[in-house]
Amino acid sequence: AAAGGTVGGGGGKARDAARARQLRECIERLGPAYVKVAQMASTRGDLLSRPYLEEIARLQDRVAPFPCRQALAVMEGAFGRPPRDVFETVSESPVAAASLGQVYRATLRAELGGGEVAVKVLRPGVLEQVALDLYLMRESAAALQSAGWTSADVVAVIDEWALRFYAEMDYTRELSNAELLREGLALTPGVEIAQVVPQLSTSDVLVTRWVAGEKLCGAACGRRLCATLLNAYLVQLLETGFLHADPHPGNLVRTPDGRICILDYGLVTEVPEALRWQLLEFVAHLASEDWDAVTVDLQLMGFIPAGVDARASGLVEPLGRIMSSLVSSGGARTVEIDQLTRELLALGERYPFTIPPFFALILRTFSTIEGIGLASDPSYAIVRECVPYVATRLLSADADASPHARRVLRKLLTGGMGGAAGSDAGGPGRLNPRRLLQLVDGLEAYMAAELAAPLESSG
Repeated sequence: AAAGGTVGGGGGKARDAARARQLRECIERLGPAYVKVAQMASTRGDLLSRPYLEEIARLQDRVAPFPCRQALAVMEGAFGRPPRDVFETVSESPVAAASLGQVYRATLRAELGGGEVAVKVLRPGVLEQVALDLYLMRESAAALQSAGWTSADVVAVIDEWALRFYAEMDYTRELSNAELLREGLALTPGVEIAQVVPQLSTSDVLVTRWVAGEKLCGAACGRRLCATLLNAYLVQLLETGFLHADPHPGNLVRTPDGRICILDYGLVTEVPEALRWQLLEFVAHLASEDWDAVTVDLQLMGFIPAGVDARASGLVEPLGRIMSSLVSSGGARTVEIDQLTRELLALGERYPFTIPPFFALILRTFSTIEGIGLASDPSYAIVRECVPYVATRLLSADADASPHARRVLRKLLTGGMGGAAGSDAGGPGRLNPRRLLQLVDGLEAYMAAELAAPLESSG
């Protein structure tokens, strides 16, 4: 999209609707890998005008399905018996069809436990099609890099994504991912993971308990649910280190009791403990607008080569200028994660700076969450919304026992990385009252949200 505008922002309504439909049909014909890319844009109302947004959103769970007879044949091969011996009923058509598979609603036979289930069936031939798509994407990226059209290591990003994309096409891995996510989020209020039926799940078929609800998107989300969603993903990124990396609205359901159910566990990424602490420190420094410390954080995470003097090279000022808008309100009107990514890539053309491949999925995940937040509240600023969680991590009893947490808290409260931002900064080694109040306010906000989540669920 051009700066300051959106795709499809002009022209008559009928023409925009027709072109949006043509775009969606073209993406479907291109194949599953391209559908995945489009899903990333489907939450970004600041990038796409409404007709395009509505059509692209169909790719979340309304891709053209493959024939049901093929799906039933895959089920029979997986179960070793006809589907009628497993289910009392199976929907005549899929209730959702995505790029890699489609889902049927069924009722288990009593001897198998009974109850309604969702049956996800892998699209036949999808592995070969995805392999070809990724090969063409990789070759195109390599050509762009060789021609000097981009300073980013796009090939490495595609390689990182491809590893996880292939993992998505093995439902036994998805079963394991679901159990790990359930365990990691067990203590997070207002969030659930669909229960897997392991005895009926194979590499081609995944059976989970049916979850009733509606897609989490737009104004239907609400600020409180946005906070619950963000907290759930911060827990994954910064505590458990096991991150669900595909949170588009088709995979997020608001249940009738007001909870958020996360679906589709194929695309995940693991975050090592050392990186989790670096990311926590990075978010804390972002929220405090300590750009010297932010620059050091980015260097430790591999954005800036180890031997580079970031201040001497002039990186601190442009980094602060780019990221300061991310902390302010009105993400859709000032800067958002997608725009931030573009500006950081441009920064790499003038300075020794690059975005590491591991960070691509993290950016994608939180860009999607930010898009959902902006649809509900145009003043949504994702870094500011992270403060309650960061405060809780650093001021909790568990954090008090952690040398990592104590170090981050000390540096955050005293400006230990070269001084705190703001006129009331006390300088390195001295308490910064503004930061202390910011953390205390954040802790209160997090506790209030946790208390509200059970009330919403019961109401």
